[in-house]
Amino acid sequence: MTKPPATLVRPEGGQTGQDTGGPMRDDDTPKRVLLRNPWPSYTRTRGDWALEWLVKQGVDHRAVVLAACECARLALVHVPDGEERPRKAIEAAEAWARGEATLDEVDSTLDAFSAPVRDDFSPRGWAAYAAQLAAMSAAQLACEEYIREASREAKRVAMYVANADRARIHGGVGIHDCWPGRKATLTRCADVVRGRFIDPSEVDHG
Repeated sequence: MTKPPATLVRPEGGQTGQDTGGPMRDDDTPKRVLLRNPWPSYTRTRGDWALEWLVKQGVDHRAVVLAACECARLALVHVPDGEERPRKAIEAAEAWARGEATLDEVDSTLDAFSAPVRDDFSPRGWAAYAAQLAAMSAAQLACEEYIREASREAKRVAMYVANADRARIHGGVGIHDCWPGRKATLTRCADVVRGRFIDPSEVDHG
């Protein structure tokens, strides 16, 4: 996986990895946020646990939202043609994280989204349903009413992405079912999430 440009955002003030200038560079590429603490080894293959760990570490919430949205985008391939709401929900959350949209705008995309309807029980239908849930969770992560449950909501994003990939091949699955079929996707999500942040061990302090 190609990592974003290694622009450091050093921890300062309140949150770990917080950057008063925002999570994006001037050229619209994401900054890689420098973490206070090294990644736990268990996050190498679990994107859900990586997102959950970031929230519990108090990492800048905007950076976490962008990482979750990038994961959710992996599942958009399972969304039927013409269904734009999942993509728009993700884009709204990303815009909020970049300081380009308000929470009201994110809320409006979620209101239009409503609860995904599972009316197609084919493998394709199950995958589309899980993909919509991933997009919804990513967008909800930006909303104030979900902040208290941020670690759970962040974790769900990667799990729903993995469910979408698994369901597309093998049909409907519950969130706790069919672990072997989701392992590769969760590792892919871990690569996405970890690629947005810099482990302190990578920094040359000399």
